[in-house]
Amino acid sequence: MLSGLQVILMCGLVATVLGNSLSSDSMWGNREPGDKMVFDRNVTLPKKIARYQDVKLNYDPWFIKPTITAIVLKNFKPKEQPIVQIVKGGVGQKSAEIHLSTQRSEGMRVRLMIFGKKTE
Repeated sequence: MLSGLQVILMCGLVATVLGNSLSSDSMWGNREPGDKMVFDRNVTLPKKIARYQDVKLNYDPWFIKPTITAIVLKNFKPKEQPIVQIVKGGVGQKSAEIHLSTQRSEGMRVRLMIFGKKTE
């Protein structure tokens, strides 16, 4: 027989596991001490019936080009699962091109952050 405290702990554990499994945020690479956010963009697309939508985001700085250490995509609407592809560059490179597309008839509300570190 389980006590009341054990039942509460089991419910908390199940809620934590379900919350983590439903999370739709993505991260490539690792943030390290000394990293700076070098790119930050919010993308919002409204729902369009029976249509796919896509956006290409390009990070290619002109002057100072830090090495990318992490790319983080924060999804504000977990129900609308966007498709994310790193087309060019990425972690360990100096630039990145990222392609975001929506599911059919869905919108998108995400924040893309790129972190980098200057290489000497």
